[in-house]
Amino acid sequence: MPRPTPKTASQGDELKKPVTIFIVLAVLFSLAYLYISGLPLYVIVGLAVVVLMVAGHMIARANGLVGGYGVYLTGTQRGIKLIIWLSERRKTFWELLTQWALVMSFGLLSYPLFKKQIGKRMFVFSMVTLVLINFLILPWTSIAIGIINIPQITSRIQLPVPGVPVPLFGFGQLVEDVVTIIGGYSLYVIAAISLVGAVDLYGMVHAAVYIATGVHNPVPLSDLIPGVALLIPGVTLPLAAGLAALILLLIIHEFSHGILASMMKIRLKMIGLVLFGIIPVGAFVEPDEKKVTKLDKASQNKIFIAGIGSNFLLSVLFAIPAIAMFLYVLPHYVTTNMVVAYVEPGAPAYNILKPGDVLLYWNNVPVSNYTTLAAQDARDPPNSIVDVTTNKGVYLIRSNASGKVGIGVASAILPLTSMPFYPEVRFIYNFLALSFLLNFLIGAMNLLPIPGFDGWRIYKNVIGDRWLRIFAWALVIVLVILALPWIWIL
Repeated sequence: MPRPTPKTASQGDELKKPVTIFIVLAVLFSLAYLYISGLPLYVIVGLAVVVLMVAGHMIARANGLVGGYGVYLTGTQRGIKLIIWLSERRKTFWELLTQWALVMSFGLLSYPLFKKQIGKRMFVFSMVTLVLINFLILPWTSIAIGIINIPQITSRIQLPVPGVPVPLFGFGQLVEDVVTIIGGYSLYVIAAISLVGAVDLYGMVHAAVYIATGVHNPVPLSDLIPGVALLIPGVTLPLAAGLAALILLLIIHEFSHGILASMMKIRLKMIGLVLFGIIPVGAFVEPDEKKVTKLDKASQNKIFIAGIGSNFLLSVLFAIPAIAMFLYVLPHYVTTNMVVAYVEPGAPAYNILKPGDVLLYWNNVPVSNYTTLAAQDARDPPNSIVDVTTNKGVYLIRSNASGKVGIGVASAILPLTSMPFYPEVRFIYNFLALSFLLNFLIGAMNLLPIPGFDGWRIYKNVIGDRWLRIFAWALVIVLVILALPWIWIL
C-alpha cells in the first residue's frame, strides 16, 4: 500500500481539536457526576484520579505533547508580547509590589535580610498591612473552607484534635500573630505545618504504643487531621468556580514572574500550563535561566517573589467582595447552619448531642458560621456550664478542663433555589471565596524552602545551599507525616 500522503497527515492534524474537545467534555461530565454522586470520598478521589490520568494520556497522545501518567505540558509563545508590554508600564508598581511581598513573606525579619531592597516607608506600610490582613481578613477564611468538600477535615478544623494536647493551646491565636509579625507568612506556614505534623506524629506514636501493649487507645487514629489534601475541581471543589479560580491564580502568578524577568531584560522563551487530565496543577513562564543566574541576588529575589506577591494581593482583593457577598447577598440565597459532625466518646457532650443536630444558639448567642461559634466557644472557661440550643432542645453541658464539650462541627448550607439567579450568584460567590483562600494558601505554601518552590530559591540566596538542603529534607518528612492520616481517615 502507498505511504500516507501529506494530505492524510493534515487530516490527522485536523482531528486533534475535535478529539481534544470530546475528551474534555467527557471528563467534565464524569467529574460533575462524581461530585454529586454521594459516594465515599476515597471512591470519588480514586475514580477522579483514574479519569484524569487516562484523559491526560489521551490528550497528550492526540496532540503530541510531552508528559506522562496523565500530566503534560502545553506551551505557547502567545502572550509573551503582553508580558513585555506590561513590564514596560507601571514599573514603579511592580517594584513596590516586590518590596511589599518581601515584607509580607518575612515580616520584621525582612528588614535585616533584605535591607537594601526595601525602602523604609515601604517597610512600615507593608508591616501595617501585614497586621491588618492577619487580624481583619484571614479570620474570614472559614467562609471559603466551607466550600471545600472534605468533611473529614472541614468538620474538625476549628477544634483541637480530641485527646491530643496542643502546645500553648489557649494562646494559639496570640502565638500565630506573633510568629507572623516576626517572620511573615514564610515562618507562619513553616510553624503551622510543623505544629500539625508534631500533633499527628504524637497521635500515631501514642496509638502505636497502645496497640503494642494491647490497651484501649483513647486517641483514635481517625481523629487525626491530615495537613495536606487534594483540591480537585469537580471532586473536592465546585467544578466551574474551582477551575476558574485555579486558572486565574496560576496565570497571574506566572505572568508576574515573567513581568519582573522582562524588566530585568531577560528573554522569555515560552509560557504555558502543566495539566493533570484537564486540571491545571501548575503554570510556567520560561525565561533564559542562564541569564537569570547571572543577575545579582537582589534582582533574582524580585523575580522569585513577584508571583507570591501577586497571589497575596489577589487574595486581599478577592476577600473584600467575598466577605461582602457572604454578609449581605448570600443570606438572601442560602441558609447556613452549624451542625454536629461528631461527638468524642466520653466527652461532656457524649450521649447528649448527636451527629446531625443543628446548633442554633451557644450561650444564648445565635451561631450560624464557624467564626461566631468559635468566638463563643473560646469564651467558655474550664468546668463551666455551657448553654447549647439545638433543633432538638436546650442542653446544659459542663465543659471539661480545657473549656470544651467535645464536639466537631460542620457547616451546612441549604440553597434557597426559588430565588432568582441562584446559580449565577452561587458561582460568583464560590469563585470569589475560593480565589481569596487559594491565592493565600498557594502563595504561602510557595514560600516553603523546598526545591521547585519559589521559597527555595529565595532562601538559597539568603542562607546558602548546605543547611538549606537539610532543612528542606526535614520539611519534606513533615509533609509526608501530614499526609499519613488519610490512610485511616478514609
